Amino acid sequence: DGARLAEATAFFGEGGSSNGVYHLPTDLLLSQRSVRALETLLHAFNADATIDLHLSDQTLHLQGPSARFSARLLNGTYPHYESVFTPRAEHRLQVSRADLLQALRQVGGLIGNGAIALSIIEHAVMVTGAQDGDRARAVLTASWDGPPTQLSCAPHALAEGLDAMDGESVTLAITSPHDPIRCEAEESPGYRYVIVPATGE
Repeated sequence: DGARLAEATAFFGEGGSSNGVYHLPTDLLLSQRSVRALETLLHAFNADATIDLHLSDQTLHLQGPSARFSARLLNGTYPHYESVFTPRAEHRLQVSRADLLQALRQVGGLIGNGAIALSIIEHAVMVTGAQDGDRARAVLTASWDGPPTQLSCAPHALAEGLDAMDGESVTLAITSPHDPIRCEAEESPGYRYVIVPATGE
């Protein structure tokens, strides 16, 4: 959406007919509406359900045990956002994912669509927000290998990225208050979330 980028890699098998897994062509583009509908359908299946995906006439078809789904592919080439979202990641902040999510939601609930501030020192990160004279603050234990730093971001945008991860801790790779922040977790090796810090207050 111009301020954040999420990328997830899923591994389905070695490919070929020997194990029943076939590789689809790469770079298939679906609309956001189609992706949401596909997500809803997949959640309706059991976790161990086998599904079939195939292409015909620029349409992606999914066949499951109790339903089927078809979506038209979009024409064009997916933009190369790497030229914009390329964090240098000079320093790293490691913090409890659940604690940071709770702090973002508590402080973010006060400020609505505003930005929150992350003040980072060696062993702690402070999440603060202010709106119409009211202030909220949460202090979390953390590990930080850089100099004291403060940056701003949209709490809901950061929370959405963290909520899609697994694991107890999350690492935020930070270079400066103005460079993109890369969020990663060891338990989600195929997932990366990059967010651009907010500007202004």
